[in-house]
Amino acid sequence: MKLTLCILASIIAAICARDVQKLIETVNQKQPGWTAGHTQFSDMPLDEIKTMFGLRDTRPMSEQLNMADSLFEKPVYSQADNDLPESFDGRKEWGECLQPVRNQEHCGSCWAFAAAETLGARFCLASNRTINAVLAPQDLVSCSYLNFGCNGGTLTMAWAYMWLQGVVPDKCLPYVSGDGHVPSCPNVCPGGGDYSGKSLKSVKYHAKSIYPLWVDIPSRREADIKKELIAHGPIQTGFSVYEDFLQYTGGVYKHTSGGFLGGHSVILVGYESGAWIAQNSWGVNWGEKGPSGTGGYFRIATGNECGFEGSATAGLPKLE
Repeated sequence: MKLTLCILASIIAAICARDVQKLIETVNQKQPGWTAGHTQFSDMPLDEIKTMFGLRDTRPMSEQLNMADSLFEKPVYSQADNDLPESFDGRKEWGECLQPVRNQEHCGSCWAFAAAETLGARFCLASNRTINAVLAPQDLVSCSYLNFGCNGGTLTMAWAYMWLQGVVPDKCLPYVSGDGHVPSCPNVCPGGGDYSGKSLKSVKYHAKSIYPLWVDIPSRREADIKKELIAHGPIQTGFSVYEDFLQYTGGVYKHTSGGFLGGHSVILVGYESGAWIAQNSWGVNWGEKGPSGTGGYFRIATGNECGFEGSATAGLPKLE
């Protein structure tokens, strides 16, 4: 019986491997401007992979929740469209304000990672690097009750939580949900060091405002996103993920082959001609390498490819 099960498992694994290989070959034969190859997802069952895609809604924030108009008021940008540089890379410009690539592991917490890390970087930049706390995605996963922990969340509710309740430093509430388990929200910091025993409420960092960057005019939308990056820092966004994206190894991604898997949230950190540069939360062994030589990044075509620009969301930090 055991031998039969082992043989059956081997056959199923071989079939899955052939499917991935076929997908890789299909993409590379079409030469879409990016390359596919084997990644950490090549031998992972699709059912397991789908648990990582936790973005519940990719509609523009203003369509999802009716908040005070002041929360949705975008900053006025002083930079003219024709003064925008041809490229901008926050990985080079922001230095230590942009935290290294992390790994959400087997939890649909992409929305929490992207939200916490975007706000954290913006605190650092807005304070002229005097505030440089790594903010805790675990806070949003365990304590944001209008979201769904490892089962997903929305950009709207993530930012609403950071505005209303704030988010604690990672040293106060370290990430522990990589195995899919979500512990209840604690009253005090379970982490060690300077935060040990402190109440969560006493160490919160808040967003001062929330605003969507979506407009229906593509040229206006791209210009506003670029200005926002340069003026205030990284932007959280979401997009639809297809099977071929799992096998991305470099280049400017465009959906080429494979079925829809789910919604995913990442950090927009720069742009170049015809492409956005983004930081993922799948660890450093996936994707393209950044300026520091570590992986975890990707480029994706402009023009709202896979809805990438449609849910671009940002907010300013509350410094006082």
